[in-house]
Amino acid sequence: MDFPLLESITTSNDPFGDMVDQVEASSQRDDNVLKNLERLEIPEDFPIIISRVSSATKQLCADEEIKTLSEFIGFSQNMAQNVIVGGDFRNLLNCIAHIDEEGLATFLPFRIGKKGIYLPEAIGHLVDTLEIEDNMNFEEELTEENAELITANMNALFHWFTEEKGELNNIMVENGDLSRYLLVLNDPAKEKKAATLITLYFQPEKVLPGRKGLWGSISSLWKKN
Repeated sequence: MDFPLLESITTSNDPFGDMVDQVEASSQRDDNVLKNLERLEIPEDFPIIISRVSSATKQLCADEEIKTLSEFIGFSQNMAQNVIVGGDFRNLLNCIAHIDEEGLATFLPFRIGKKGIYLPEAIGHLVDTLEIEDNMNFEEELTEENAELITANMNALFHWFTEEKGELNNIMVENGDLSRYLLVLNDPAKEKKAATLITLYFQPEKVLPGRKGLWGSISSLWKKN
């Protein structure tokens, strides 16, 4: 059986020096990627749990006790020394390293052409996650299980977006225009679904089982805004 990593160490003229060089190179890459986060005004401590990486990646992060973007970057860079890193790990890392705004927006609630992270985009990502990862069908009637899942996910978002939660609550109390608030998603179907999640969280009595399902129960509200 071949052991390429072991072979590379034993055949090196200065194995200890090579290992130090690798550590220094990895540290430099970490610094560069973290600086890009700073340039984009994306917080290093943004939670991986509310990013748009796959459920499998989130589970791996949970297993490795990786909670934030900076920890994700460090872990990904260290893995790259000995193994091939693929999937979300490499894709997200590359997007940050190359400041690929379009790519970043698929993983983080980032707004192309702007800096920082935004709650409307985060809720839009949650819509995608519920449909793709949790197989939720917005055409079907709202179940208690789905309602609990939505509420738990919204709580996770609002734990980070505390100030924005207050602003959104004010909009709902004033019967504000959710269509305008969510217009930045640039996807009418997703905007309606995001409005459903928001309404369910703040005014659950407006989204009740037995009306017209998740999609239908919000349609009348949407048309009034």
